[in-house]
Amino acid sequence: ELSGKLVPKDKAIKRYVVRNIVNAAAITDLKDASIYDEYALPKLYYKMYYCVGAACHRRIVRARSKKERKNRDPPVRRRFTDGKKSK
Repeated sequence: ELSGKLVPKDKAIKRYVVRNIVNAAAITDLKDASIYDEYALPKLYYKMYYCVGAACHRRIVRARSKKERKNRDPPVRRRFTDGKKSK
């Protein structure tokens, strides 16, 4: 939680983040300096927990209309196939 607030686990808005350890600008420098041709850089995997107020402030979730708030179904997940987005 980034705001320092204690949030119940079931109420928190959860996002799973996968990032490169190295920023994009330094990747080419590391590849040029490396002696290994096919070295895959490790990634950071972590789960972020946000309270509702912090998630709205950081625009992780958006406000919905009164009618849409009653809809408790999870949003439609987009799948990638062959590098193209599909529904």
